[in-house]
Amino acid sequence: MTILQTIIDMKLLLRLRTGSHLYGLNHKDSDEDWLEIWDKCKPSQSFINNQDITRWNLSMFMRVADKGGHNALEVLMARHSWCDVDLLKDFRESYIASGWVCMPKFQSAMKTLESRGDQKGIERSAMLSSWLDQIFETGRFNPHND
Repeated sequence: MTILQTIIDMKLLLRLRTGSHLYGLNHKDSDEDWLEIWDKCKPSQSFINNQDITRWNLSMFMRVADKGGHNALEVLMARHSWCDVDLLKDFRESYIASGWVCMPKFQSAMKTLESRGDQKGIERSAMLSSWLDQIFETGRFNPHND
């Protein structure tokens, strides 16, 4: 199989702007973070024209989400209207996270963010704390902070 045939055989399942733009914390100098989920691909990251594009295969994405990784969960919880591509809409809207699974990952991330000592880290830590509270209440959270 050629490289071109491999690319043709891959299917983009989800493309969503993440990071500060998703959370409503972006400013004029913010880059654009994008996460793409493919049915099959080698995980990668590229920087093109102020866009930071991360590509994960579906298996990796679900492993991260099922282990309580906030970077995958925020994508599962994001509104459909934020997606450029969303073939996972029905699944994403029905996904329920476990607070007990998420708690260690979220607390570790919060501690790391707080240890930076800057305002951005403190704000992001508070956001994760709010998300964790929402997960314990409903199994879902609003990553858009509105």
